[in-house]
Amino acid sequence: PEPAGAAEPRLCAGRNDRAKVECTFCGYKCVPQWLNDQAHCLKCQAVLKVQESVHHSPRSSSVGSSGGGRRMPGEVSTYKVAPGDAMLHSSGSCARSPSGMHLWRFGRCDHCGKPEGKILGGGGAVANPGGSCVSSCSAGGKCMYKFAKCTKCGKKEF
Repeated sequence: PEPAGAAEPRLCAGRNDRAKVECTFCGYKCVPQWLNDQAHCLKCQAVLKVQESVHHSPRSSSVGSSGGGRRMPGEVSTYKVAPGDAMLHSSGSCARSPSGMHLWRFGRCDHCGKPEGKILGGGGAVANPGGSCVSSCSAGGKCMYKFAKCTKCGKKEF
């Protein structure tokens, strides 16, 4: 959505023209920042001026348009997903689902509420990475010491 009076970026006569200009998008007056042969407004990042490249390659016509690979000022992503898409997919087996498979939406099954992926709970559920067999707990995993005593198996630290 372009504001009324917004124009296409104009071609600049000199290299890195350091003249104060008024932005056609937001009305801010500034000396624009030159980046990749384009003069950008300091407030809204809109392209105000374009200059010929020193490599003499033809300029793309996608400057300032959402049809090309570039983004409009203020856009956060070039990969658009519909808001109602919710990244739906099915896998596994669900007892409550009519199809028999989990329907995952936003990381949770729509039918039974089970979270997607395996979440390990509690301290010491996984063996100590890089640790030796000596430090392993008889109750499983690694010893979790609190006040010099393992909270799972009761082994003393010292």
